[in-house]
Amino acid sequence: RVREHGDTTMHRRVSTARSLYVNYLGHTRKLRVRSLCSANQSIDTSLIRRSQPMTTSPWLLGEMRSNHAGETGAVRIYTGALWALDMRKWLGWGRNHVSYEERLRSFAEQHRQSEQRHLDLLEQVMRPSEFSVLLPGWRVCGWCLGAVSTIWCPRGLYVTTDAVETFVEKHYQAQIRQLQVEGGCPELIRMLKPVSYTHLTLPTKRIV
Repeated sequence: RVREHGDTTMHRRVSTARSLYVNYLGHTRKLRVRSLCSANQSIDTSLIRRSQPMTTSPWLLGEMRSNHAGETGAVRIYTGALWALDMRKWLGWGRNHVSYEERLRSFAEQHRQSEQRHLDLLEQVMRPSEFSVLLPGWRVCGWCLGAVSTIWCPRGLYVTTDAVETFVEKHYQAQIRQLQVEGGCPELIRMLKPVSYTHLTLPTKRIV
């Protein structure tokens, strides 16, 4: 009976893994990517600093440090992806899907700019002493993730972005809810909220 239970559990795990693999290679799915702090959005970072939110809410320092590290890594993800697209072009890979890769390049460039704008705002709100000491590692890991997920199969960048954005959205929403409960700085809440979403349809097959 124990053996049967173990076999059933293993079968479920294999089925789940197979489903994820098939979804990655063969199924179309929707991807929603957040856009934070557009170029037209004005955030008063001096107002946020004056309110000293990380002093009145001690838990926020760790969250903001995480936000800053995450945005640092996100910028590097898109930088690595752009390098991978350059390498694919140089190697002659994907020459049958030029328009697809050009759209992906535009996607990576636009979202790197968006992530950089948010990173700049975080650095205006925080002091350098409040940054994570692991930032060099975040930069290397982010670049490698973007490069590796793109160079073999450009669709991998969309899949990577989907996974990252799903986590980040939940992470930011939890902070916003807690700040609203505590009556936190409205300008900080506005900075953390997405201003828009980009809706994408992932391709139905692996592009190599």
